[in-house]
Amino acid sequence: MGTLINGIAGPFIALLASVLTFLAFYIQYKANIQQREQFSKTIEDQEKAYLVQDKIWRVERFENRLYELLRFHKANVEEMNIGDKVLRSKCFVLCFMN
Repeated sequence: MGTLINGIAGPFIALLASVLTFLAFYIQYKANIQQREQFSKTIEDQEKAYLVQDKIWRVERFENRLYELLRFHKANVEEMNIGDKVLRSKCFVLCFMN
């Protein structure tokens, strides 16, 4: 009796196991595709953020350099003189008139 039930039910159980195994592999395949898409989106978002950050960094670097050069110019103007006279910015007027 047991052999009869095993002989009849065995192929159905094996078929069900095969279908369930196929479904497990298919679900894993879909999950891998979804993970790849999310990874690609994350990479794109990081690249965009990097470009924005790089632009901000370049602007800040330019501003810092500009202010440093203006500070040097101001210091140079403060030290200008003609002969013994300390004229500072008036020195430009005298140089232009001569």
